[in-house]
Amino acid sequence: RLDSAVAVGMEEEKDESEATPTPQPKVVPCGVCTAGTAKYKCPRCFVQTCSLPCVMKHKEDAKCSGVRNKAEYRNLTDFTDKDLQSDYHFLSDVERMADNAHREAYKAKLMLRLQLPNHLKNLVRQAFFRAVALQIMPATLQRRKDNTTYFNHKNKEMLWRIEFIFHLDDSVVLAQGKVSEKMPLKQVLAKYIDPDLGLENAKQRLQLASTSKAGLEQLALLIRVEPSPANAAAYYQVCADSSLSTALRNKLIIEFPTVHVMSKEQALTVKIVPTPTEIPSITPDAIAASTGSSQRFSEA
Repeated sequence: RLDSAVAVGMEEEKDESEATPTPQPKVVPCGVCTAGTAKYKCPRCFVQTCSLPCVMKHKEDAKCSGVRNKAEYRNLTDFTDKDLQSDYHFLSDVERMADNAHREAYKAKLMLRLQLPNHLKNLVRQAFFRAVALQIMPATLQRRKDNTTYFNHKNKEMLWRIEFIFHLDDSVVLAQGKVSEKMPLKQVLAKYIDPDLGLENAKQRLQLASTSKAGLEQLALLIRVEPSPANAAAYYQVCADSSLSTALRNKLIIEFPTVHVMSKEQALTVKIVPTPTEIPSITPDAIAASTGSSQRFSEA
């Protein structure tokens, strides 16, 4: 009896489901041409259209962007998961715009603080005349404090502070001031590695035993490309016979040049790029460059 009762109930349910007609979707005519059946709905003004030409005509006639007004009020009963996702992206965009505005305001204040005194403006200008993009850093940074480069008005020449990093001797760093732009690099290096100088600079030469033993002919002189990330540094190779002004031509120099002295075998392990054919564009300071500022340095 139980089995027969269940079977009768299932048949009755089946008869009821078959008797209930499937609801047909409501046919809505196109709101533009009125001839076709609407397939699309404008997210902004909800006009329904049938094809791409009608969508374009609607945007042109109604001056509609087709972008949903994200700030428009939506009744809670009509709120869907798509609305929730849209609101999330809207708030993310607002947060990003606020952060960008904060960064721009910071950079504007930074530029105001970085107005150079006249002697530094002249130094940058003289470097620019020699096709060197000299970049001055904020006064609080150590590299700015260490820089003793100046322009000799009497002789009309730049006297640079130059720094050497000797990679064959545990990256010993030695610096020299008042180096004339006309002096060849090999002459500047000689005081550190030439054994014929006797007691002169003997202390420095003692630190550079491996470099002195290799000899100038086996050394490569490199200047780092700036700005350049630490994990993907690139270098320009310069000739030891060239003058300092020639070596620095068409390069961006932050405060003063740093020359990396290494063996030719070591130079094969780093990325070397050709020297630019024109002076690079520069930004007011290294911090502004790292934030992506596109403002050119007008003092030059």
